[in-house]
Amino acid sequence: MRTAQRGAGVVIVGAGIAGASLAAALARSGSDVTILEAAIQYRDRVRGESLLAWGVREARRLGVEQALLAAGAHLTAKWVRYSPEVPAAAARENPIPVGAAGWGVRIVPCLVTPLGQRG
Repeated sequence: MRTAQRGAGVVIVGAGIAGASLAAALARSGSDVTILEAAIQYRDRVRGESLLAWGVREARRLGVEQALLAAGAHLTAKWVRYSPEVPAAAARENPIPVGAAGWGVRIVPCLVTPLGQRG
């Protein structure tokens, strides 16, 4: 087990999307940030990650939206939810408005990597 030998202004436990976004915003504002993460290496899992409208607003406010877009996220105007109970045509006719989708985007690394480059 390794232990840190220096003090940190802010310690964030967990480098998921919330912890990584918070760390990025605090580091950009000049805070000395240390992230504690259980995983030694990021393990990408196939899943659809999305931010609904309020999440996109927060990503903009925290200044991480461009990092997400640069990593391959895209803005989308609607989300079509398919299910066995609803015919596909009806689902397409009644989309749910959404904010940003991150399918195939390695969200955590695109937020954390720039922090490690700060030194």
